[in-house]
Amino acid sequence: MAVTGASMGIGEAIAKVFADHGANVVLLSRDTTRVEAARVRVGNTERTLALSCDVRNREEIDRALGLLLHHFGRLDVWINNAGYGLRDSVAAMELSKCRDMFETNLFGTIAAMQAVIPVMRNRASVPFSRSVIVRCFEDHRHAHWQRPWGSGDPCAPRHTTSSLLAPDRQGLPLPCTARRRDYGL
Repeated sequence: MAVTGASMGIGEAIAKVFADHGANVVLLSRDTTRVEAARVRVGNTERTLALSCDVRNREEIDRALGLLLHHFGRLDVWINNAGYGLRDSVAAMELSKCRDMFETNLFGTIAAMQAVIPVMRNRASVPFSRSVIVRCFEDHRHAHWQRPWGSGDPCAPRHTTSSLLAPDRQGLPLPCTARRRDYGL
């Protein structure tokens, strides 16, 4: 399995839960030093691998996916956790920062899905196998209308990524979502 945005927070926590339960886990993050430190904190170093991967760059996603397959031989779960929010209101935010956020939160998620779905399709032909793609998000409790769409809004990435998979469900990964509270964080 792979977890993007795994250098801290919910990504690191998810990696730890899966590794503690015996899964092979690849932790992905833009910052190599931070993701390697997270790998050490997660433990189970014989079953974990830390790689640099910026989801805004499809070539980096493809490279990380190739290394994952080379190292562990298969991919069953891909967790799109990389992302961040803006604290500014829509009226006060810099549009360039909003665009940067969408590059990671939305387009990075879509790019990762486009990379892993063909791999998971091939895996779907194996009897008794199941592949899953997850999009994680923050569960903020303040007015969603005050910040840009997709900036921690639980509905934005979930509905976008689920609707992208909806018309193509034959033997494909199951889209699902996770919130911090689902993991007690």
